[in-house]
Amino acid sequence: MQVFISHSTKDLETVYRLGSVLQINSIHAIVAESVLQPGTYLSEKIKDQIQSSDCVLAVLTKDGTRSEWVNQEL
Repeated sequence: MQVFISHSTKDLETVYRLGSVLQINSIHAIVAESVLQPGTYLSEKIKDQIQSSDCVLAVLTKDGTRSEWVNQEL
């Protein structure tokens, strides 16, 4: 299973911990910061990652709910 984690960059520590827990349980966690490639438009890369995932998991902290990226990804 592959899960895209939508989050605010202010919550990266929490997101990486969550990703580790998912990995331990054989769930491949995608975090946008870990799949960035030079020369690739960020919005296109994220769109591709969301479409190839089985599930989108949103981290809805105070910062997450205010994030334009999180709201766009959802």
